[in-house]
Amino acid sequence: MQRRGVRKIRNRETNIISYVFVVLFLVMIVYLGYFSVVVAPSIEDSVYNQRIEREPVIEVRRGSIYSSDGAVLAQTVLSEDSTEEVRQYPFGSLFAQTVGMARGGGSGLEGGTDEYLTRSTSGVDVADPMSGDIYEEQYGDSVYTTLDESLQQAAVNQMGDQKGAMVVMDVSTGKILAMVSNPSYDPNTASENMQDWLNLSSTDSVLVNRATQGLYPPGSTFKMVTALAYLQQNPDTWSDFSYNCTGELTVDGATTVRCTHAHGKVNFEMAIADSCNCAFSLIGLSLDPTAYRDTVLSLGFNQDLDIGIENSTPTFLLDATSSKADVMRTSFGQGSTSITPLENCMIAATIANGGVEMKPYLIDHVVDSDGNILETFSPEVYNTPMTEEQAQLLGKFMRSVVTKGTGGGVNVQGYTCAVKTGSAQYDDSNPNAVRAWTIGFAPYENPQIAFAVVLEDNATESTPSVRVVRDFLYDYFSITASRS
Repeated sequence: MQRRGVRKIRNRETNIISYVFVVLFLVMIVYLGYFSVVVAPSIEDSVYNQRIEREPVIEVRRGSIYSSDGAVLAQTVLSEDSTEEVRQYPFGSLFAQTVGMARGGGSGLEGGTDEYLTRSTSGVDVADPMSGDIYEEQYGDSVYTTLDESLQQAAVNQMGDQKGAMVVMDVSTGKILAMVSNPSYDPNTASENMQDWLNLSSTDSVLVNRATQGLYPPGSTFKMVTALAYLQQNPDTWSDFSYNCTGELTVDGATTVRCTHAHGKVNFEMAIADSCNCAFSLIGLSLDPTAYRDTVLSLGFNQDLDIGIENSTPTFLLDATSSKADVMRTSFGQGSTSITPLENCMIAATIANGGVEMKPYLIDHVVDSDGNILETFSPEVYNTPMTEEQAQLLGKFMRSVVTKGTGGGVNVQGYTCAVKTGSAQYDDSNPNAVRAWTIGFAPYENPQIAFAVVLEDNATESTPSVRVVRDFLYDYFSITASRS
């Protein structure tokens, strides 16, 4: 009886083992079928499969990048011993962050236009430097940018070694004419210096394009956005606004806001010209928060923008649930709002362009190695966030900043412009931790360009950025006069 029980247990164990092997065998059969039908073709086509014959890969010499007037910004040349191709940047640091580098997957326009630069639509007969044999070499297409060499040089000169950024745009088309980010670097020395650049802190990085990736509090330049919201919500009564600024405003249950000095009695226009924080705190509190948010978002905040190079998204957090204190701070450009110099330039350009916001772009056209145009990029309307009348009023107020207010230092003899200045504090514990802003457009009567300048680590005022704009405009008007 005991022996029969032992035999029964052993039979059960044998059956279980048999079942396991049968299941494993069935799984193997299913997997082999799946492998043959689904996986095998992808392995056969893999670039890592060295056991099959392939068509030889056609090597393409990387195309060039040019300024709008044909100056070479990036090109591929042979090394001195003619043994390898080298990427060369004739202007060194002048266009560094915007043009970028081809190495490491590409940055700036080198990365953004890689599909064109490595695409071959034509071949060129060349002689082998060693044997003299003639062979066909494939040349990539080349890219002509919207960048103006003379204006870029002028912007770089006036920025000097001040940390920050500057953007200059064509008002009516959205073409980016100049883009500067400081500190900069020479891409020709990347092989020797890249590790040092990578070791820099984020605040001192030379590889970040501050013009498109730098996110800053907008300071008082944001008053133009709040002013737009006020015009939209008070189309018939905005001119009735009046406030007596004593230099300080306290709202119970909210916060205390201060101006640099007592402005006295100001109307809506002078609140902008004198950049009165107290007045704009009250203006912000009077706005419908949902409509206010809609106005801000219509200008491009919280939206990604594809311009062909790396860029950050401007952010606006205020909504109907925000506290009164947040509303007060946000209305004059502090709070949690962040903006790129590019976005601030777009706002100025929209005002100058009668309320039509053009999409900024950097690529004008693409050509093959014979110079034939393959593709052309045209101006594109991004949005229409304001009416022509509202744009004209905002432009008039910005002109008053120059003639009556904080931007008087930007006056250029014989020419006109319109600006909005701003001083944005970014560290509450340090009153000297201020970003200095100036945005605007010129000439005032017939706008051609819009601009935005931000300087980092300036003490309590916007004056340094005003000087940069003034000196740049001297150069700009001189350059345009020489071309006419």
